[in-house]
Formats: sequence, C-alpha cells, structure tokens
Amino acid sequence: MIHKTEWMNFLASSDWLPDKTESLAGDASTRKYIRIYKNDKSAILMDSSTEMEKISAFIKIGLHLQKMGLSAPKIYNTDLKNGFLLLEDFGNNSIYSLAKNNLENSQLHFVYEKILDTLHVIQAAPIPSNTPVYTNKRLVKDATEVFSYWYPQIAPSVNHSLAQAEFSQALKPAMSEAWKLPAVLSLRDFHAGNLMWLANRDCKEKIGILDFQDAISAPSTYDIMSLLCDARLQLSKALTKKIINQHLKANPHIDPLTFSVSYAALGIQRAFRIIGVFTRLALICDKPHYQKYLPLVWEHVYEHVRHPKLYDLRQWLLEFVPSSRVALVEQ
Repeated sequence: MIHKTEWMNFLASSDWLPDKTESLAGDASTRKYIRIYKNDKSAILMDSSTEMEKISAFIKIGLHLQKMGLSAPKIYNTDLKNGFLLLEDFGNNSIYSLAKNNLENSQLHFVYEKILDTLHVIQAAPIPSNTPVYTNKRLVKDATEVFSYWYPQIAPSVNHSLAQAEFSQALKPAMSEAWKLPAVLSLRDFHAGNLMWLANRDCKEKIGILDFQDAISAPSTYDIMSLLCDARLQLSKALTKKIINQHLKANPHIDPLTFSVSYAALGIQRAFRIIGVFTRLALICDKPHYQKYLPLVWEHVYEHVRHPKLYDLRQWLLEFVPSSRVALVEQ
C-alpha cells in the first residue's frame, strides 16, 4: 500500500492540496477512492496502487467514452508510477442510491431509459483496438475459477472435483449460444452502483460512467444483462421487460429468441462468478456484508436456467446443488 505521503505529494503537484478529505466506500476491488476538497471544488483521488495494470485501460476507455460525448470522469492528473489518478467528481447520486431511496416508478423507468440510450451509444461505436475478447474459454474460466469458494458451502458432502468438471462441461455449450450475437464493447460491470445520475447535464451526458477498466469485447447482451440482473438491486419485472423490449426495438437486426438465450446464458455465467467473488469476500476478506446479496443472485440463476436451451445447466443444478430442487420444480 502506498503511504499517504505519496498521494499528498501527488495532490500538491496537481495544485489540489486539500482543505479536507473524505474516504469513499469501495466495492469488491482493492482500489481506494478519496474525495478531495479545495476551496469550493472537489475531485476524486483514485489510488490504484494495488491494481497498477488496470490504469492504462481506465485511461484508454475513459477517453474513448468521452469522444462519444458520454460522461466518463475527466482526468486532471496522473501518476502512473504510483498508481494515482485525479478525477472529476460526479457527486453522490448513483443510480443505486436513487433506486434504494424509493424513486417513483415512472422516474426510475425514465432513468433506466437514459441508461439504455447511453448503452446504445457505446455499442454503436467501433470497439477500440487491442481490446481483449471475452471468449467462450474465458467466460467458462471466470465462472469456474471461483467455484471452490462457494460450492463447498452449499454442497459439503458432494464430490467437488466431479461437480466442478461437470459444471464446466455444462457451461461450454451455453457460452456458444451466448456468442450468437454480435460483439460490442462491454464495460463488464455496467450496473446501478457504477452509474451516476448527473441531473444538471443534458441528453447522453446525463449518465456518469464509472469503473470501466475491465472493458472487454463481448456479446451485445452482456451489459444489458449486467444492468438488469443487478446483484444488489431487485428491479421490477415490468421495468426489466420494458428495457429489453426497447433494446430489441432499437436493434431490429437482433432476433428476440437468439437474444433471450444469450441473455440467460450470460446471466448464469455472471451470477456464478458473482456468487464466487462475494463468497470469497465474505469468508476470506472479512467482508461479511456481501453475503446478504447472495439470495438475489441465486434468484437470477433459477430464473435464467429455466430457458429451454440451457437444459444442461438446469440438469447440473438438479444433480449437484440439492437446494435448487425446490426452486426448480416446474410451475
């Protein structure tokens, strides 16, 4: 961990030596964020000293988004050696906080329509050069490499090696189905907690975009699935259906049936990756609050796995996850 002296020196060199500072709540990563106040202005110090390899990607994708007229944080100064960025402050109005504060349904629908407009701008633009691809192999790997954290918690008496091998085999055809839609730039963690409502801005600048250093080339369903199958926020079925219908209407070249299986397959992949990551954070990293999100993520699994094209994954759950048998009883 970089000592506070280093980032104070960085702020001084940026002409942002603060009157006061405020630590901001982090998420699953090891990055740290500090709000810097000077006079009547504020900025965000991002300390990415534990994730140095992601800084260049953050800068690259941020500039890409800005060139499209979208609201990614402006970068005021950089210290690539120590892993610091000084960023524009988008305030505290995350979409997550708006939704949790009981925003009226009509207003929440309006906000999500604006998010969808932002997503369409991103997906219509060319994918930046040298962007990594979320291949079938990597999709399967991301879901299975965290298997050992969560699976023993729910099926302690089952042969874990066999269960993991069968899980991997069941995922492979599902990921092939997911890739039947075109590739676009995916920000990968495109959800309410990483999106800000910038009420004083117009049109496509209204949505502030954060946390895009893991951007990747993925099927066009990935980010809309990430948005609507939020691990921390249960959206209404009416809102989810409305956003999907508007997305399909805006993309008449996409077959709705092909979309539905890709959406469900990626929803399962992401859900299992999140289950593994959140379990690791709770058990290994002493962040037990992540456990409270797991029931909602499992709901996503059970909903997606009902898709007829995902029979292999459904059978895997019935065989290797005893608790799923009640949830998956035919309605």
